[in-house]
Amino acid sequence: MTSPFSALSNIRAAVNATRGVVPGLPAATSPTPAAPPPPPPGIGALGGIFGGAAQPPAVDQPGTPTSSSPGPFTVASPPPPPEAPPAASSATFNPRAVTSIGLAGINIRDLAALPLPTPPRPEAVPARRTFTDLANEAIARLRAAPSDVLNETLRTLQGKAITGPNLLGWIERKTRVGEVLGGPSSQWSADTITDFAGAFQMDPSRRPVMDLIVAIATLNERELESELRSENLPDVTAADLLQNRRVVFQYPPPGTELQPPYVILVAVEHQDLQRAADVVAGIMGQLVDVQGFRIPRDAAARIG
Repeated sequence: MTSPFSALSNIRAAVNATRGVVPGLPAATSPTPAAPPPPPPGIGALGGIFGGAAQPPAVDQPGTPTSSSPGPFTVASPPPPPEAPPAASSATFNPRAVTSIGLAGINIRDLAALPLPTPPRPEAVPARRTFTDLANEAIARLRAAPSDVLNETLRTLQGKAITGPNLLGWIERKTRVGEVLGGPSSQWSADTITDFAGAFQMDPSRRPVMDLIVAIATLNERELESELRSENLPDVTAADLLQNRRVVFQYPPPGTELQPPYVILVAVEHQDLQRAADVVAGIMGQLVDVQGFRIPRDAAARIG
């Protein structure tokens, strides 16, 4: 008869055999695996792209002892939205305030209302008048002048000892000749009146004498006849060059022996001088010499 203790021993031996345990020897103990090293400070336990993610710092609550484990991560609240721009003021914009406060506080709508600087207005240039117009106007003015004004004008010119052909050049050097020739003295500026009176050493209030001086200066201009002739020549057309033409240039020069093919360049001109001659005769034929100045015949008869 088997003892119950021996049966229990046999069962235990069979179980140990399945575990690799030799009966009678102490059971072999398997080595305990070493715990993995703790991650470096600031590096999480995840690998890969998350291996460098920083751990959130521990948050200590007031009155709570500090723990070695990190505290809960607190998400910061989003920043407040930017303030809305100030609404446009309904008050009237003052452009002068820009120079004192700058443009920082100016609304863009106000900038459109800024007045732009106005450039200085250039001096008005009188329309160019031809010598033909000036001469006809001078003759009419001298014809209508009273005898006492004519005599005073001649005395003023003789006091300056300026010859007739040099009068207009003297006026050009001393005054704004464009303004002087552009109209009567009643339309001149105050500066021109002062300059003209100083040039002839006369009373600035004697405006009629000033007008007659300009008229005499125009009729005594040295180049008056040539200017009248050139202004009244008609324009030349292509048909005019084929009639009454005058050769002014030829190439090759006359007398040059030519070889075929013959090519001769000829420059011609055509001028109708009759119209210009009529204008010159109509103006210059009215003038006579009085005390060294050319004036209309009708005006010369009233000088005493």
